[in-house]
Amino acid sequence: MRLNDDYIYTPFAIASAIEPLVEGKMKEFDYILQNLRVLECGVQLVEYLMTGLSDFAGKDRSFYNPQILSPGSPFDEEAVLLKDDYDKYKEDLKLCQKVGIQLPEVVNNRKHNREVDGLIWHKIPSCLLHQYWAR
Repeated sequence: MRLNDDYIYTPFAIASAIEPLVEGKMKEFDYILQNLRVLECGVQLVEYLMTGLSDFAGKDRSFYNPQILSPGSPFDEEAVLLKDDYDKYKEDLKLCQKVGIQLPEVVNNRKHNREVDGLIWHKIPSCLLHQYWAR
């Protein structure tokens, strides 16, 4: 899964925002306590998702179902962080260079190179999740 700038209430997106949110709130606490809180929030997310999945039947029982997470869930703070971070990412894009990069790819047991879009950052991005947004 990847971050989707069109819809940020996905399990992957919310999970991606937990650590930066905890670090921002707990700067004065030591690393071990921060990690413990990240773990607690991750478990809370998993429990919330599993409860949500049990409410769905058949083909609707999927993490891709947009109703699995939505505004009003216990993860609204993470969603706000994601929205703000994506806005920062769009601004950061103006300061980076877009290039084509050749990467090896194997299709049907044949190896060849495929060009993909790449970003070269000339300064540290202001957004927290640039590596995810770029994907």
